[in-house]
Amino acid sequence: MTENDIMRRLVRGEEDAWREVFPVLFGDAVQVCRGHHMLHLPEVDAEDIAQEAVTEVILEVDLKRLSTMKDLRRFTRAVALKRGIDHVRRITARKRGSGEVGSLDAPIGDGSLTRLDLLASAFSVRKAMDWVEFLTKLDEVITTRLNEKEREMIRLFYLKECPQKEIAEKLEVPIGSVGATLKRALGKIEAALTEIGISLDDFLGRNSDPN
Repeated sequence: MTENDIMRRLVRGEEDAWREVFPVLFGDAVQVCRGHHMLHLPEVDAEDIAQEAVTEVILEVDLKRLSTMKDLRRFTRAVALKRGIDHVRRITARKRGSGEVGSLDAPIGDGSLTRLDLLASAFSVRKAMDWVEFLTKLDEVITTRLNEKEREMIRLFYLKECPQKEIAEKLEVPIGSVGATLKRALGKIEAALTEIGISLDDFLGRNSDPN
């Protein structure tokens, strides 16, 4: 049976088709959670998040907006990556004693909506797939263009949101060198992304200045 046949069965809502495709989507989600530079989650956590991500895709995705199995797999990776980042930030908040970070499935307002609902309405399938492709390219740039210290500072500052003083203590470097190293790393990333027509603002946002 071809991938096109499976997609047609999925659109028709055939449960057997979802059972057939689940191992593929689950494998993709685990690979993102364990292998992406910004995550590298332990196997148990990666599998749990992958399970949640694939379940969310099955329940929420509008298959009529996807044309191929490739699109479905890319969208699943996007959901897994979003959930993985959410997980890392939540764990970091707990360790710091600062409470929970609002998760994607946490109720908001009167409880009838979740952040995932808002994400689904504001973050189209096509944008989600573009986003995961962007992060894949970003990961390649970080891996190939930055040295080990620069990579670790980027991870600590932007993913774990560590202040520069904490980064200096963790890496045993002078605090004055942290800002300089972050700026140098960002310069390398921006130059590499510019070469392929991507804006760094898409990743960092305009208010994420290391100063």
